[in-house]
Amino acid sequence: MTSYPLHIKGAKSTGEFIEIKCPFDGSLVAKVEKPDEAALAKALDNAHASFHSTMRTMPAHQRAKILYRAAELMGDHHEDLAQTI
Repeated sequence: MTSYPLHIKGAKSTGEFIEIKCPFDGSLVAKVEKPDEAALAKALDNAHASFHSTMRTMPAHQRAKILYRAAELMGDHHEDLAQTI
């Protein structure tokens, strides 16, 4: 069985894992490391910093193109997204 540790830059390992089970037969698929509050805060800080450093240098037309493509993909896969939610 595969175990996935945290991959959050600057976050410390918690050593706690969550079992991921198949919804169809209940079989164990994998284990993923459970982040603590500090790891989640670090992930949000990293995402915020990355977003702002990228967005400062990206022209508005490029940002719009990305958002339109994301909306298009969501529209194309709305059934899958609804089922996942």
